[in-house]
Amino acid sequence: MAGSGWHVADDGGKVYKEYYQSGDQDFTVQLTDALSHHPDLLYIPEYYPEIALIAHQARQLG
Repeated sequence: MAGSGWHVADDGGKVYKEYYQSGDQDFTVQLTDALSHHPDLLYIPEYYPEIALIAHQARQLG
């Protein structure tokens, strides 16, 4: 599915959206942008293979 994405919520109640293309393997651009907002959480409504990659890359970025 093209245009998949996730939500980033910060402590001010703002919600940001990050998008990626189905089949992407590198999420560092989206994660770097998402983490720059100092989120309280990342909500990623996606299937396990993508979530596993995103979680692994997020840990690598800190």
